[in-house]
Amino acid sequence: MRTELEVAQRLPDDTDWPALTDDLLADVQRLSRLVDDLLLLARSDDGGGRPISRRLEQIDLGQLVGEVAARYPGVRHEDATGPLPLVADPDALARVVANLLDNACRHRRSTVTVRTAKSEFDLLVVVTDDGPGIPVGDRERVFDRFTRLDDGRARDAGGSGLGLAIVQELVRRHGGSVTLGDANPGLRVEVRLPRSREVTDAARGREAARDKDAARDSDAGRGRRGVPFTEPSPRVARLQERNPQVTRPDESGAALVDPEDGRLGVAEVITKE
Repeated sequence: MRTELEVAQRLPDDTDWPALTDDLLADVQRLSRLVDDLLLLARSDDGGGRPISRRLEQIDLGQLVGEVAARYPGVRHEDATGPLPLVADPDALARVVANLLDNACRHRRSTVTVRTAKSEFDLLVVVTDDGPGIPVGDRERVFDRFTRLDDGRARDAGGSGLGLAIVQELVRRHGGSVTLGDANPGLRVEVRLPRSREVTDAARGREAARDKDAARDSDAGRGRRGVPFTEPSPRVARLQERNPQVTRPDESGAALVDPEDGRLGVAEVITKE
């Protein structure tokens, strides 16, 4: 910036002033983003990892991601079926998506895809590109500040090495996580954000009910001595027909195993009075 201005000052008649102002404006914007990133990380260090405390709103995550993706030509957005409600800081999450798309577009060969989805407890944002990817051994290191891998050091690659550090910090403040994986080819970045407390509590309630039903079904499928049984094998069934002292499985406890095929049969033999 300084060199460009000094040359323009000495040779004002030979300077393309519109082009110079465009270049300087782009540099100023880049420096402004860098300062904002550094301030965010500095506040993070000062705050000791406190959760997000800025403007929280009820948002639709799919809509927010779509609006950010629309600013990137060639990026394909795959939205989830139905709304994805979330209480969050929309500016912070928009920055997360923008940083991920900046990184993906910088290293792609041809395509970048961003997808939103939901699981029982989380909302997901998944960004994939078909670039060179990141080796498994470097996937933790790239979240460190000012980290740039060897193949990304060229000047035309851009970036300050703070993008993924910013993403991890903002997602962590929302109680979420960021993981890197293979897109075969390329890189897959998955952001998980916990759903609202009401949705999460309802999902956990359904999970507890399923566990309870499974335990009850398991108990119903066991004898009173804790030995599971199935339908009797033909050999055990014939034994039951010939011997009235053999009770049915649902009337007693221990199981009787057919020695020929190993299948569980009827319950224990009792002697009638």
